[in-house]
Amino acid sequence: MFEEKRHIDLRLPRSWNDCSTEDLRIVARVLMSCASKATRYKPFSLKEVKIALFFAFTGLEIVEPINPRVDVERQYYVVRFRDKSFSWFHRAWRWCRKRLTGEDPSVFNLYLWQISSWIEPEKDLNSGRVLRAGLLDWLDCEGNNHLFVFPFQEIKRSRSWWRRKRVFRGPETLMQDFTWQRYRFVQDYMEHYVTQQNLLLQMQEKGDQVSDRDLMKQEKATDLARACFLAVLYKAKIRVVEDKTQRIRVDFEYQSNQVSDYAPYFRNFPEEDWQVIRFWWEGMMFYLQTEYPRCFKRQVVKGQPKQNNPLELYTRTTATMQKYLGLDETEVNSQFFQLVLQHMDNMAKENDELERIKGS
Repeated sequence: MFEEKRHIDLRLPRSWNDCSTEDLRIVARVLMSCASKATRYKPFSLKEVKIALFFAFTGLEIVEPINPRVDVERQYYVVRFRDKSFSWFHRAWRWCRKRLTGEDPSVFNLYLWQISSWIEPEKDLNSGRVLRAGLLDWLDCEGNNHLFVFPFQEIKRSRSWWRRKRVFRGPETLMQDFTWQRYRFVQDYMEHYVTQQNLLLQMQEKGDQVSDRDLMKQEKATDLARACFLAVLYKAKIRVVEDKTQRIRVDFEYQSNQVSDYAPYFRNFPEEDWQVIRFWWEGMMFYLQTEYPRCFKRQVVKGQPKQNNPLELYTRTTATMQKYLGLDETEVNSQFFQLVLQHMDNMAKENDELERIKGS
């Protein structure tokens, strides 16, 4: 009587910046799910992530997984479109037909090779040259394909469930509103979070060797490090006195001591949203490394077996900045951070030229 039209919408996001906020949450959810299922015998696979995202973006629901015991060419998923894509009349008709005939008209087979033809790049058999990129190749983060648009421009957070929520505003595009001091703070807090997160993972891998109390203590330390990072990243409305007119205005402004005031608002931050912010942070680090390569390159320091970041070696102390830029501490901290990075990149370039001349 009624034939189900099975048109798979392949208009998927083509880049990180093409994704909506909900799309980014879906990517974060799928990545975390696949990472949690990875084991020593079944390592994490980006192809599995792409297949899972293909189903999530196209609105398909897996009824039965593939049968791994048959040949790859014959492996298929039994799928159907999610119920929300049909009207109540079609859902009722489908239920009646299933009751009478035992068949579900919405279910169909989707072969693995069909999915691969969409999500994997098409290559020339002779030269190996890529003729067509896969629909989800942007997940590989190759080239300039990174997330540069901050996903959560305004959010509302409260210190506890019974208190009034406060509005926070995120950074501008490419962190154009960041001073040197604010950039150093947010960079240090991210490094601190990574350190605490690695310690937590090491403790979780030890299993019973670590007590529940120590594990809970480390989880709180990791959550606090994340909250401090977000407390510097976001701004709230405060009263500001203008220098020239001495007038008082209320606006979103950054304060150097706001981390202690705002950190309680960002405790227990949603994990999916945090992963999305980390996507953006990775994109920002790629952008800065591309713009100022000498500030972020890795080099071996004499007397130290490990590699160090030149940015940490030359710009961590205010005394170094005062010496090379001729500014006092307040002026250095209030400078636009990319301007300071440009100075440091130029200084590193001159130093490389001197070393090259001495070597020759």
